[in-house]
Amino acid sequence: MDKNYKREYYNKYISVMQKLLEFEPERIKIRNKYILVFGVFFAVLFIYIGQLVNYCKDFENHQILGALLVGFSPFLIFLWGVLFYDAKKQKFDPEYKIFKESVKKALLTDLLSAFSFIKIKNKVNTKYLLSLLHESNIFSEFHSIWCDDVFEGVYKDTSFGVYESRLNIEEYVTSKYIKSAISTFKGIILCYQFNKPTLSNTIVTTKRDLGIKNVPSIWWIIIAVATLLYSILFSYLCYYYWLTTELDFDLFFISAGFILASIFVFSYLFKKFYNAVYKYKKIKLEDVEFDKRFNVYSDNQVEARYLLTPSFMERFINLQTAFGTKKIKCSFIGDKIVFAISTNKDLFEIGHLFTPMKSSKQIEKLYNEIVSIIEMIDYFKLNERTGL
Repeated sequence: MDKNYKREYYNKYISVMQKLLEFEPERIKIRNKYILVFGVFFAVLFIYIGQLVNYCKDFENHQILGALLVGFSPFLIFLWGVLFYDAKKQKFDPEYKIFKESVKKALLTDLLSAFSFIKIKNKVNTKYLLSLLHESNIFSEFHSIWCDDVFEGVYKDTSFGVYESRLNIEEYVTSKYIKSAISTFKGIILCYQFNKPTLSNTIVTTKRDLGIKNVPSIWWIIIAVATLLYSILFSYLCYYYWLTTELDFDLFFISAGFILASIFVFSYLFKKFYNAVYKYKKIKLEDVEFDKRFNVYSDNQVEARYLLTPSFMERFINLQTAFGTKKIKCSFIGDKIVFAISTNKDLFEIGHLFTPMKSSKQIEKLYNEIVSIIEMIDYFKLNERTGL
């Protein structure tokens, strides 16, 4: 990329420095609150575990099992709660969310104006984007999309879109500032115009990633397995007491019902996974290293091999390393190529709780993130009509 862009970017940074420093007192205030809240939480947790262990020390094996099942029930409930309400720091605390949005509103537009070809979008054509992502077949089941930062533009005659997104199965509005959801994907979605249109759909995804072809979220499999195991342990305990005490016999049938219901849910979800994932033909490539790390699916083996040249495979592996993520996938669909990079990192953010506002690290990080996305057009030769 032209060095003039970098020079202009840092000139913009110098011009907004004073605005940046005005947010420092608010950052310190919120940071100290988090330290206090999490300190109290972990202190209570350690005390609770210590008391539970002390309570069980004189028990027999079956009594310990019963005590642990009861004692750790709150944590199983907490797991369900996290999955349904997604209590991450930026959603859990409206104050921190407002702080980040204020910093972004004050600074991001000025900084990105250094890249004349990038346009920040406040509104997204959700209908079109959802249609494209469903058609790409590289995500598990989702019904809605929530976008944080959205950039679109044209670079070297290639149009692109950058969407920091969460794909959700369901979404709940719990207050004015908080939206909670069951999420199937969190990260960055990159859509580029592809000057070598394809007739088929070819998918590249990380090994052991079953979240493709719009199948149910992997979280539902985890919940089904956890519930099944919990039901088996609960049934064993009921059966033991039924043999040794005058425990109500109906309780045994209730526990058996839990197991049967869990098996039914697990079987249903597994069948959907199997049918969806194996509907496309798996392509085995000659590159052994690539084949160890990624799965390739396509409904046209000849075109898939044309697209996935050794040069492309090398760049794709390097892209995974550059973003520091274990999960990355892409889909060739028509005249578009869609990349999905799973990450829990805050991208395109200024105003991290534990980074002073005067630090240039977050400014450098933002610049590197933007440049790495734009340079993918050169990197993957997306503006050319020759082979990858």
